[in-house]
Amino acid sequence: MYRQSTIASAGLCAGLLVFAVLPVSAAWTLNDAHTQLTDGNWTLTVAANGQNLTITASAAATWDDLDLTDVEQDTAGYKVTAIGAAAFKSKSGLKSIHAPDVVSIANGSNANGAFYGTGLTNVSFAALTTIGNYAFQSCSGLTRAKFPSVTAIGNYAFSSCRAFTNIEVNADIASIGAYAFARTSSQDSCVLRTFLPTTLPALVSIGEKAFFGTRGSNLEGDFVCPVLTDFGGQAMRSSKITSFRAPSLTYLGDNAFNGSANLTNVEVSADIMYIGANAFSRTSTGQTCVLKTFQPTTLPRLEIIGAQAFFGASGSALEGDFLCPALTNLGNQALISSKITSFRAPSLTYVGNKAFNACPNLTNVEFSAGLTYIGADAFSRTATYQVSYLKSFQPTTLPKLVSIGNNAFLGNWDCDLEGDFYCPALTNLGTAAFYRAKITSFRAPKLESVAARAFNYCPAISNVVIRGGGAFGDNCLNGTSVNGAIINVLGPAPASIGANAILATSNHAYPQVRVAHTRDVDGWETLAGATFTPFETAKANATHKKYLGDTPEKRTKGLITGRGTFWLVDADYAKQTILSLQ
Repeated sequence: MYRQSTIASAGLCAGLLVFAVLPVSAAWTLNDAHTQLTDGNWTLTVAANGQNLTITASAAATWDDLDLTDVEQDTAGYKVTAIGAAAFKSKSGLKSIHAPDVVSIANGSNANGAFYGTGLTNVSFAALTTIGNYAFQSCSGLTRAKFPSVTAIGNYAFSSCRAFTNIEVNADIASIGAYAFARTSSQDSCVLRTFLPTTLPALVSIGEKAFFGTRGSNLEGDFVCPVLTDFGGQAMRSSKITSFRAPSLTYLGDNAFNGSANLTNVEVSADIMYIGANAFSRTSTGQTCVLKTFQPTTLPRLEIIGAQAFFGASGSALEGDFLCPALTNLGNQALISSKITSFRAPSLTYVGNKAFNACPNLTNVEFSAGLTYIGADAFSRTATYQVSYLKSFQPTTLPKLVSIGNNAFLGNWDCDLEGDFYCPALTNLGTAAFYRAKITSFRAPKLESVAARAFNYCPAISNVVIRGGGAFGDNCLNGTSVNGAIINVLGPAPASIGANAILATSNHAYPQVRVAHTRDVDGWETLAGATFTPFETAKANATHKKYLGDTPEKRTKGLITGRGTFWLVDADYAKQTILSLQ
């Protein structure tokens, strides 16, 4: 039996207007076994559960739209409520479907989703609550979808849908699966621009790479997800969203918002424990990390900030005073070039390379007394005429610190760092580590070598304690205290000494090298490339006498030049005093 519609003919017959009765579609029939549903064109294999039918396979004599609206009416109460995996797989002629009673689309697998590869262009399922894995994968013509009742979107549900730009879901959606809207082939972009609504009060989970595109993501909006607790790696990577508020979020995966050019405001839970590598970074040449506001800035349970978390190749807009009492790992370049003003992490034991490099507003930091490593360029500002404004580094007694990297505190034009540093376990001090700093003393009784420019132009430093026996690099103690710095050496003379290694600020008292053991004095007097002049001879020179300062004349052996200019003092008489400095 056909449903009929009466359509006026375009012609006349014997002067009368002729009407034709044209078949539109046949009524739906369900076989006695409840395994096949047909309307004369479509043949659907079904599985019955009571009067609820699940479509498991499909065929059509002639491709056209599929309308399941009247199934219940035609079959005395049976209705299609579910669509199984691969039910319409590769039915490229299927352009639209009307299924008002469908509440679930089953999970599929790669290339075996319910509507994989169909010709659907726009879809709307009024009652649908669950969209299974791979459900609409590779529907290349699909542009829009509306699911006002949906509460879960499965993994890869709309992946590789190259024209899919708009989706509207239930505000109470609870989960968005991994790769849900992703396009992962080379050169592909995630073209989904509009996801509505953007306030999602029941959303708990957004899976890995949910909105990912290899060449970026067009996703826009200001998202508010008050109960979100799980946000997968690269979930909104390179998107165009402008803000993201998730005040219950405790884990932020690697590359979560990496490359997001418009993201300026983020809110997470105060109990967040992990911020992944490159979470907010923009790494291409000329790019800036535009994220300005990260709330809250007091994060009592945060343990890890990954490498380049807030990195921008041309700077970072991040501001604030951060307090992270449980933080134990801060990755390389994590806050490089940011605008933060202070950072307190009293449990932090490792500061990675360039962690705070080029931060123009950073004045105060606090770390654990158990700090073991400060990386290269950790706090430096290396561009021409740049000043490092970091003034307070706490604590300055660091009993477990073993390495300070190259340029760690360097300021190209100046460095405001102050303090008296005691590092009894330190064995490595990098090139230009404290270049131009205002520190007043530095004690590292196990340190054998002092790298080039390590304390170059440190005008306030008056007391240094090192082990010695290694290499003293070029300019390592050049430009020290105007009153004549005292360099206490607990062990043997250096194996080598560079140009201008130990030298006073111009027109001020020469530095003193005080040797703890008389047995080590000879090594200093015979340093390669240096010239030793006995004290009485040197003092007879009016120029040298002018720069004696408080040198203890009775114990002063002479003047060393050629590798700087400094008095050599046999301090064996004060050995116990010097050794106590350890």
